[in-house]
Amino acid sequence: MNARNDAMHATRIEGPMAWTMDSLEPSSWRIPVPPAVTQEILDMLQAMRRAPAPFQAYAPEQFELQQTRAFLRGPVRLVLDHGIGICVLDRLPTEQMTVDEARAVYWVFSSLLGRPVAQKHNGNMMADVKDAGIPMKAGTAARGSTSRELLEFHNDGANTPRPPEYVGLLMLQEPKSGGLSRAFSVISGYNWLLEHHPEVLPRLYEDFAYFRMREHDPAEPACMVAPFLHVDKGVLKARVGPYQMKSAFEMGEADMDDATADAVAALDELFAQDQLVAEFYMAPGQLQFVNNQVIVHSRTEFVDNDEEGKRRHLLRIWLRDQGDPSYNGR
Repeated sequence: MNARNDAMHATRIEGPMAWTMDSLEPSSWRIPVPPAVTQEILDMLQAMRRAPAPFQAYAPEQFELQQTRAFLRGPVRLVLDHGIGICVLDRLPTEQMTVDEARAVYWVFSSLLGRPVAQKHNGNMMADVKDAGIPMKAGTAARGSTSRELLEFHNDGANTPRPPEYVGLLMLQEPKSGGLSRAFSVISGYNWLLEHHPEVLPRLYEDFAYFRMREHDPAEPACMVAPFLHVDKGVLKARVGPYQMKSAFEMGEADMDDATADAVAALDELFAQDQLVAEFYMAPGQLQFVNNQVIVHSRTEFVDNDEEGKRRHLLRIWLRDQGDPSYNGR
């Protein structure tokens, strides 16, 4: 996609996703899980205990989940697709589950919202988000999800041919301190750029290089190219991957000309606008879902607990109905 698409959004974009922090309350993104849904989850947990299996062997059709299906495909989908694009569901009774049980419950629960897809080239369908003590370094496969370092604003899979449509996080164990979740609307970001740096918008509709984090066949290139902004069925979407983009430049896989440098500088300024950021802490059992190509997210640095069983731990799932369920979604 190229600069001519900028004409599709030459003026401010209005609507629920054009939010700022001042226009939101915690109730804007927090949705209580209804008691009837909680009961269905507990009934499903008991059924799983009677017939244990690997989490991927379970499917929603095996359980009585009418209320859960209506909840996820009704009010939750409404917020994600036509509301502010992010929600925190409060909450699942994970204190009554082992980690493996929570993984299985989360798998079935999320499958009612969308189709789970691989998060790595090796086909891993669910990620454990835990600090592995591996520092982020350009050109390596180190991921922010396995580090306690500050995680910049991004959307998941920005460096893949088909990024997930929704991304979910289930909090199992919170850290000792820090780890503040942050969210930012691409729509609000576009409006800010239109007002403050309209000159960079044409460049953002052109291709950027994204380091693929070594998640590809060895015969394939180390980076892929795609526009930072594009319009899909009238909806403005973005591929926000600062680490992958900067890695491509540092690896010599992309050139930093003047127009690109100006665009990158404007993006750095944009994502420093605190008035455009929603912030919240997640508690055990809470689930965060985002409309991944319209809402970008980040996390502040955190300090973890010393005991292994009390260290920060989340489960992440990618949901996408387009393409096949492989990492690249061919």
